[in-house]
Amino acid sequence: SALGNGPPPTGVLTGPLSDAASVGDPQACSPLPGGSLTGTIALVQRGPCNFVVKVQNLQEAGAVGVIITNNPGDDSILSPGGLAGFTSIPAAFVGYDDGQSIRGYLNANPNSTASLNANLVSFPVTNSNQMASFSSRGPTLGGAGPVKPDVAAVGTSLYLAAQKYDPNGDLYSANGYIVSQGTSFSTPQIAGLAALVLQTNRALTPAQLKSAIVNTATADTTDGAALASVLAAGSGRANAGAAVAASLFASPSSVSFGAIKTGGLPATQLIQLTNLGASSLSLSVSFNRRTAETTAHISVDLPNIQIAAGATGTVALTLSGTIPAPGIYEGFVVIQQSSISLLQIPFVYIVPDGVPARIVAIAGN
Repeated sequence: SALGNGPPPTGVLTGPLSDAASVGDPQACSPLPGGSLTGTIALVQRGPCNFVVKVQNLQEAGAVGVIITNNPGDDSILSPGGLAGFTSIPAAFVGYDDGQSIRGYLNANPNSTASLNANLVSFPVTNSNQMASFSSRGPTLGGAGPVKPDVAAVGTSLYLAAQKYDPNGDLYSANGYIVSQGTSFSTPQIAGLAALVLQTNRALTPAQLKSAIVNTATADTTDGAALASVLAAGSGRANAGAAVAASLFASPSSVSFGAIKTGGLPATQLIQLTNLGASSLSLSVSFNRRTAETTAHISVDLPNIQIAAGATGTVALTLSGTIPAPGIYEGFVVIQQSSISLLQIPFVYIVPDGVPARIVAIAGN
Protein backbone atom coordinates (compact mmCIF):
# COMPACT_ATOMS: atom_id res chain seq x y z
CA SER A 1 0.00 0.00 0.00
CA ALA A 2 0.99 3.66 -0.34
CA LEU A 3 0.33 6.41 2.17
CA GLY A 4 -1.01 9.66 0.75
CA ASN A 5 0.43 13.12 1.27
CA GLY A 6 -1.80 13.82 4.26
CA PRO A 7 -0.29 13.78 7.75
CA PRO A 8 1.43 10.42 8.35
CA PRO A 9 0.81 8.55 11.59
CA THR A 10 3.46 9.30 14.19
CA GLY A 11 3.71 5.58 14.94
CA VAL A 12 1.55 2.60 14.14
CA LEU A 13 -2.06 3.80 14.07
CA THR A 14 -4.46 1.03 15.13
CA GLY A 15 -8.23 1.20 15.42
CA PRO A 16 -11.49 -0.61 14.70
CA LEU A 17 -12.01 -1.25 10.99
CA SER A 18 -15.23 0.02 9.39
CA ASP A 19 -16.63 0.16 5.87
CA ALA A 20 -18.00 3.47 4.63
CA ALA A 21 -20.69 1.47 2.81
CA SER A 22 -22.14 0.44 6.17
CA VAL A 23 -23.05 4.05 7.05
CA GLY A 24 -23.77 5.59 3.64
CA ASP A 25 -21.94 6.31 0.41
CA PRO A 26 -19.38 3.50 -0.18
CA GLN A 27 -17.18 6.00 -2.04
CA ALA A 28 -17.65 8.79 0.55
CA CYS A 29 -18.14 11.34 -2.20
CA SER A 30 -21.08 12.75 -0.24
CA PRO A 31 -21.19 13.60 3.50
CA LEU A 32 -21.71 10.74 5.94
CA PRO A 33 -23.69 10.91 9.19
CA GLY A 34 -21.82 12.79 11.89
CA GLY A 35 -20.07 10.47 14.35
CA SER A 36 -20.92 7.37 12.33
CA LEU A 37 -17.24 6.39 12.01
CA THR A 38 -15.89 7.80 15.28
CA GLY A 39 -12.49 6.36 16.18
CA THR A 40 -12.37 3.92 13.27
CA ILE A 41 -10.10 3.34 10.30
CA ALA A 42 -12.50 3.61 7.38
CA LEU A 43 -12.43 1.40 4.29
CA VAL A 44 -13.68 3.26 1.22
CA GLN A 45 -13.92 2.69 -2.53
CA ARG A 46 -11.97 4.96 -4.88
CA GLY A 47 -14.91 6.38 -6.85
CA PRO A 48 -15.30 9.52 -8.98
CA CYS A 49 -14.54 12.30 -6.46
CA ASN A 50 -11.16 13.74 -5.49
CA PHE A 51 -9.24 12.04 -2.70
CA VAL A 52 -9.43 15.18 -0.58
CA VAL A 53 -13.26 15.24 -0.75
CA LYS A 54 -13.42 11.57 0.18
CA VAL A 55 -11.04 11.86 3.15
CA GLN A 56 -12.64 15.08 4.38
CA ASN A 57 -16.07 13.40 4.48
CA LEU A 58 -14.67 10.42 6.38
CA GLN A 59 -12.79 12.68 8.78
CA GLU A 60 -15.96 14.68 9.51
CA ALA A 61 -17.75 11.38 10.22
CA GLY A 62 -15.14 10.72 12.93
CA ALA A 63 -12.66 8.40 11.17
CA VAL A 64 -9.05 8.54 12.41
CA GLY A 65 -7.58 6.93 9.29
CA VAL A 66 -8.60 5.84 5.78
CA ILE A 67 -7.88 2.87 3.51
CA ILE A 68 -8.84 3.61 -0.11
CA THR A 69 -9.32 0.62 -2.44
CA ASN A 70 -8.74 0.92 -6.18
CA ASN A 71 -11.36 0.53 -8.91
CA PRO A 72 -12.47 -2.97 -10.02
CA GLY A 73 -9.81 -4.72 -12.08
CA ASP A 74 -7.04 -2.28 -11.12
CA ASP A 75 -4.42 -3.55 -8.67
CA SER A 76 -1.99 -0.68 -9.23
CA ILE A 77 -1.13 1.45 -6.23
CA LEU A 78 -1.39 5.23 -6.15
CA SER A 79 -0.31 7.76 -3.59
CA PRO A 80 -3.47 9.77 -2.73
CA GLY A 81 -2.63 13.40 -3.41
CA GLY A 82 -4.13 16.77 -2.52
CA LEU A 83 -4.67 15.83 1.13
CA ALA A 84 -2.00 18.01 2.72
CA GLY A 85 -3.40 21.20 4.18
CA PHE A 86 -6.99 19.97 3.92
CA THR A 87 -7.10 16.80 6.03
CA SER A 88 -5.70 15.85 9.41
CA ILE A 89 -5.89 12.05 9.23
CA PRO A 90 -3.64 9.61 7.32
CA ALA A 91 -4.84 7.80 4.21
CA ALA A 92 -3.46 4.64 2.59
CA PHE A 93 -4.19 3.17 -0.85
CA VAL A 94 -4.41 -0.51 -1.85
CA GLY A 95 -5.19 -2.36 -5.08
CA TYR A 96 -8.65 -3.69 -5.89
CA ASP A 97 -7.95 -7.35 -5.07
CA ASP A 98 -6.36 -6.48 -1.73
CA GLY A 99 -9.31 -4.22 -0.97
CA GLN A 100 -11.75 -7.04 -1.68
CA SER A 101 -9.78 -9.33 0.60
CA ILE A 102 -9.98 -6.76 3.40
CA ARG A 103 -13.74 -6.33 2.85
CA GLY A 104 -14.29 -10.07 2.86
CA TYR A 105 -12.35 -10.43 6.09
CA LEU A 106 -14.27 -7.55 7.68
CA ASN A 107 -17.61 -9.08 6.68
CA ALA A 108 -16.61 -12.36 8.31
CA ASN A 109 -15.07 -10.63 11.33
CA PRO A 110 -17.13 -7.52 12.14
CA ASN A 111 -14.99 -6.57 15.15
CA SER A 112 -11.71 -6.47 13.21
CA THR A 113 -9.02 -3.86 13.78
CA ALA A 114 -6.62 -2.37 11.25
CA SER A 115 -3.23 -0.67 11.50
CA LEU A 116 -1.60 2.02 9.36
CA ASN A 117 2.19 1.99 9.54
CA ALA A 118 4.25 4.69 7.84
CA ASN A 119 7.47 2.68 8.17
CA LEU A 120 8.66 1.07 4.94
CA VAL A 121 8.89 -2.71 4.85
CA SER A 122 10.25 -4.98 2.12
CA PHE A 123 7.98 -7.36 0.24
CA PRO A 124 8.50 -9.76 -2.68
CA VAL A 125 7.74 -8.34 -6.12
CA THR A 126 5.60 -10.74 -8.12
CA ASN A 127 4.58 -8.61 -11.10
CA SER A 128 7.69 -6.59 -11.90
CA ASN A 129 7.41 -7.28 -15.63
CA GLN A 130 3.72 -6.37 -15.97
CA MET A 131 2.67 -3.53 -18.24
CA ALA A 132 0.90 -0.82 -16.26
CA SER A 133 -2.82 -0.60 -16.99
CA PHE A 134 -2.52 3.15 -17.66
CA SER A 135 0.36 2.88 -20.14
CA SER A 136 -0.68 3.97 -23.65
CA ARG A 137 -0.95 1.27 -26.29
CA GLY A 138 -0.39 1.63 -30.04
CA PRO A 139 -0.70 1.76 -32.92
CA THR A 140 -0.31 5.39 -33.84
CA LEU A 141 -2.74 6.96 -36.27
CA GLY A 142 -2.03 7.96 -39.86
CA GLY A 143 0.75 7.11 -42.27
CA ALA A 144 2.30 3.69 -41.95
CA GLY A 145 1.22 3.40 -38.31
CA PRO A 146 4.71 3.07 -36.81
CA VAL A 147 5.29 0.85 -33.80
CA LYS A 148 4.62 2.79 -30.61
CA PRO A 149 5.63 2.71 -27.84
CA ASP A 150 9.26 2.05 -28.84
CA VAL A 151 10.45 0.56 -25.57
CA ALA A 152 9.34 0.19 -21.94
CA ALA A 153 10.79 1.24 -18.57
CA VAL A 154 9.60 1.07 -14.96
CA GLY A 155 6.61 3.30 -14.23
CA THR A 156 4.87 1.88 -11.14
CA SER A 157 5.57 1.55 -7.42
CA LEU A 158 8.46 4.01 -7.58
CA TYR A 159 9.95 5.39 -4.37
CA LEU A 160 10.89 8.94 -5.31
CA ALA A 161 12.30 12.17 -4.00
CA ALA A 162 9.38 14.57 -3.44
CA GLN A 163 8.96 18.30 -3.00
CA LYS A 164 8.44 19.66 0.54
CA TYR A 165 7.64 23.24 -0.46
CA ASP A 166 3.95 23.26 -1.40
CA PRO A 167 1.60 21.01 0.63
CA ASN A 168 -1.11 21.48 -2.01
CA GLY A 169 1.18 20.82 -4.97
CA ASP A 170 1.98 17.64 -6.85
CA LEU A 171 4.30 15.03 -5.35
CA TYR A 172 4.39 16.68 -1.92
CA SER A 173 5.73 14.80 1.07
CA ALA A 174 6.68 16.24 4.43
CA ASN A 175 9.68 13.90 4.67
CA GLY A 176 10.85 14.46 1.10
CA TYR A 177 10.02 11.00 -0.28
CA ILE A 178 6.92 9.49 -1.83
CA VAL A 179 5.63 6.42 -3.71
CA SER A 180 4.15 7.29 -7.09
CA GLN A 181 3.77 6.03 -10.64
CA GLY A 182 3.39 7.22 -14.20
CA THR A 183 5.00 7.20 -17.61
CA SER A 184 6.36 10.59 -16.55
CA PHE A 185 8.89 8.58 -14.54
CA SER A 186 9.69 5.89 -17.12
CA THR A 187 10.51 8.51 -19.76
CA PRO A 188 13.46 10.11 -17.91
CA GLN A 189 14.89 6.64 -17.27
CA ILE A 190 15.18 6.19 -21.03
CA ALA A 191 16.67 9.68 -21.34
CA GLY A 192 19.26 8.72 -18.73
CA LEU A 193 20.02 5.52 -20.62
CA ALA A 194 20.52 7.54 -23.81
CA ALA A 195 23.05 9.69 -21.95
CA LEU A 196 24.95 6.57 -20.83
CA VAL A 197 25.06 5.24 -24.40
CA LEU A 198 26.32 8.58 -25.75
CA GLN A 199 28.90 8.78 -22.99
CA THR A 200 30.31 5.49 -24.30
CA ASN A 201 30.12 6.42 -28.00
CA ARG A 202 29.70 10.11 -28.73
CA ALA A 203 29.82 9.56 -32.51
CA LEU A 204 26.44 7.82 -32.71
CA THR A 205 23.74 9.36 -34.88
CA PRO A 206 20.25 9.85 -33.38
CA ALA A 207 19.01 6.78 -35.29
CA GLN A 208 21.89 4.66 -33.99
CA LEU A 209 21.30 5.89 -30.44
CA LYS A 210 17.64 4.92 -30.73
CA SER A 211 18.54 1.49 -32.09
CA ALA A 212 21.00 0.87 -29.24
CA ILE A 213 18.17 1.30 -26.73
CA VAL A 214 15.22 -0.15 -28.65
CA ASN A 215 16.80 -3.16 -30.36
CA THR A 216 18.68 -4.49 -27.30
CA ALA A 217 15.63 -4.46 -24.99
CA THR A 218 14.47 -7.66 -23.29
CA ALA A 219 11.16 -8.84 -24.77
CA ASP A 220 9.79 -10.66 -21.72
CA THR A 221 7.30 -8.05 -20.50
CA THR A 222 3.80 -9.38 -19.83
CA ASP A 223 0.40 -7.76 -20.25
CA GLY A 224 -2.08 -9.65 -18.14
CA ALA A 225 -1.40 -13.38 -18.47
CA ALA A 226 0.30 -13.19 -21.88
CA LEU A 227 3.49 -11.70 -23.28
CA ALA A 228 3.00 -8.02 -24.01
CA SER A 229 2.16 -7.07 -27.56
CA VAL A 230 4.65 -5.09 -29.62
CA LEU A 231 1.97 -2.39 -29.60
CA ALA A 232 1.90 -2.43 -25.78
CA ALA A 233 5.58 -2.61 -24.81
CA GLY A 234 7.43 -1.94 -28.05
CA SER A 235 10.62 -3.99 -28.08
CA GLY A 236 10.29 -4.74 -24.34
CA ARG A 237 11.99 -3.46 -21.19
CA ALA A 238 15.13 -1.44 -21.73
CA ASN A 239 18.42 -3.20 -20.98
CA ALA A 240 21.04 -0.61 -20.00
CA GLY A 241 24.04 -2.97 -20.13
CA ALA A 242 23.17 -4.28 -23.59
CA ALA A 243 22.43 -0.79 -24.93
CA VAL A 244 25.78 0.60 -23.77
CA ALA A 245 27.65 -2.39 -25.23
CA ALA A 246 25.91 -2.28 -28.64
CA SER A 247 28.07 -1.96 -31.75
CA LEU A 248 25.54 -3.10 -34.36
CA PHE A 249 22.67 -0.75 -35.16
CA ALA A 250 19.47 -0.95 -37.22
CA SER A 251 17.68 1.79 -39.11
CA PRO A 252 14.75 1.93 -38.76
CA SER A 253 14.62 0.44 -35.27
CA SER A 254 11.14 -0.98 -35.94
CA VAL A 255 9.20 -1.90 -39.06
CA SER A 256 5.53 -1.25 -39.74
CA PHE A 257 3.69 -2.23 -42.90
CA GLY A 258 0.73 -0.23 -41.61
CA ALA A 259 -2.88 -1.10 -42.33
CA ILE A 260 -3.01 -3.63 -45.16
CA LYS A 261 -5.80 -3.00 -47.63
CA THR A 262 -6.85 -4.42 -51.00
CA GLY A 263 -3.97 -4.18 -53.47
CA GLY A 264 -1.46 -3.49 -50.69
CA LEU A 265 0.58 -6.67 -51.18
CA PRO A 266 3.37 -7.38 -51.76
CA ALA A 267 5.07 -4.63 -49.72
CA THR A 268 8.76 -4.23 -48.94
CA GLN A 269 10.64 -2.43 -46.14
CA LEU A 270 14.42 -2.02 -45.96
CA ILE A 271 16.52 -2.32 -42.80
CA GLN A 272 20.02 -0.87 -42.82
CA LEU A 273 22.49 -2.59 -40.49
CA THR A 274 25.64 -0.69 -39.45
CA ASN A 275 28.61 -2.41 -37.82
CA LEU A 276 30.66 0.01 -35.72
CA GLY A 277 32.59 -2.80 -34.05
CA ALA A 278 36.25 -3.63 -34.60
CA SER A 279 35.68 -6.90 -36.48
CA SER A 280 33.56 -8.28 -39.30
CA LEU A 281 30.18 -9.79 -38.43
CA SER A 282 28.61 -12.89 -39.98
CA LEU A 283 24.93 -12.44 -39.25
CA SER A 284 21.80 -14.53 -39.61
CA VAL A 285 18.36 -12.96 -40.01
CA SER A 286 15.28 -14.80 -38.77
CA PHE A 287 11.81 -14.13 -37.37
CA ASN A 288 10.20 -14.54 -33.98
CA ARG A 289 6.53 -14.38 -34.95
CA ARG A 290 4.34 -13.43 -31.99
CA THR A 291 1.19 -13.86 -34.10
CA ALA A 292 0.69 -16.90 -36.34
CA GLU A 293 0.62 -15.88 -39.99
CA THR A 294 -2.03 -17.33 -42.30
CA THR A 295 -2.38 -16.09 -45.85
CA ALA A 296 0.24 -13.33 -45.68
CA HIS A 297 3.88 -14.00 -44.85
CA ILE A 298 6.89 -11.85 -44.04
CA SER A 299 10.26 -12.94 -45.44
CA VAL A 300 13.81 -11.61 -45.79
CA ASP A 301 15.94 -11.51 -48.94
CA LEU A 302 19.23 -12.24 -47.12
CA PRO A 303 18.89 -14.83 -44.34
CA ASN A 304 22.67 -14.53 -43.96
CA ILE A 305 24.73 -11.38 -44.38
CA GLN A 306 28.36 -10.41 -43.74
CA ILE A 307 29.11 -6.85 -42.66
CA ALA A 308 32.71 -5.69 -42.37
CA ALA A 309 33.90 -3.51 -39.51
CA GLY A 310 32.75 0.06 -40.10
CA ALA A 311 30.50 -1.01 -42.98
CA THR A 312 26.78 -1.07 -43.64
CA GLY A 313 24.55 -3.74 -45.13
CA THR A 314 20.87 -3.75 -46.10
CA VAL A 315 18.25 -6.47 -45.84
CA ALA A 316 14.80 -6.29 -47.40
CA LEU A 317 11.67 -7.50 -45.61
CA THR A 318 8.79 -8.41 -47.89
CA LEU A 319 5.19 -9.01 -46.90
CA SER A 320 3.53 -11.12 -49.58
CA GLY A 321 0.53 -13.38 -50.11
CA THR A 322 -3.11 -12.40 -49.73
CA ILE A 323 -4.75 -10.23 -47.11
CA PRO A 324 -5.46 -12.34 -43.99
CA ALA A 325 -8.34 -12.09 -41.55
CA PRO A 326 -8.64 -8.81 -39.60
CA GLY A 327 -6.16 -8.62 -36.76
CA ILE A 328 -2.77 -7.41 -35.60
CA TYR A 329 0.18 -9.46 -36.86
CA GLU A 330 3.48 -8.83 -35.14
CA GLY A 331 6.81 -10.15 -34.00
CA PHE A 332 10.54 -9.51 -34.18
CA VAL A 333 13.24 -9.63 -36.81
CA VAL A 334 16.10 -11.33 -34.95
CA ILE A 335 19.71 -10.53 -35.92
CA GLN A 336 22.14 -13.13 -34.56
CA GLN A 337 25.82 -13.98 -34.69
CA SER A 338 26.71 -17.59 -33.82
CA SER A 339 23.25 -18.07 -32.22
CA ILE A 340 23.77 -15.01 -30.01
CA SER A 341 21.04 -12.43 -30.44
CA LEU A 342 22.47 -8.98 -31.14
CA LEU A 343 19.33 -7.08 -32.17
CA GLN A 344 15.57 -7.64 -32.05
CA ILE A 345 13.63 -5.37 -34.41
CA PRO A 346 9.85 -5.22 -33.82
CA PHE A 347 7.59 -5.57 -36.87
CA VAL A 348 3.84 -5.21 -37.26
CA TYR A 349 1.13 -5.19 -39.90
CA ILE A 350 -2.55 -4.65 -39.29
CA VAL A 351 -5.69 -5.75 -41.13
CA PRO A 352 -8.55 -3.51 -39.95
CA ASP A 353 -12.14 -4.68 -39.70
CA GLY A 354 -13.63 -1.18 -39.75
CA VAL A 355 -15.30 -1.61 -36.34
CA PRO A 356 -14.23 0.85 -33.60
CA ALA A 357 -12.85 -1.07 -30.62
CA ARG A 358 -13.48 1.77 -28.21
CA ILE A 359 -14.77 5.33 -28.30
CA VAL A 360 -13.74 7.74 -25.56
CA ALA A 361 -15.34 11.17 -25.18
CA ILE A 362 -12.59 13.74 -24.63
CA ALA A 363 -14.97 16.64 -23.97
CA GLY A 364 -18.53 17.17 -22.80
CA ASN A 365 -20.78 14.09 -22.53
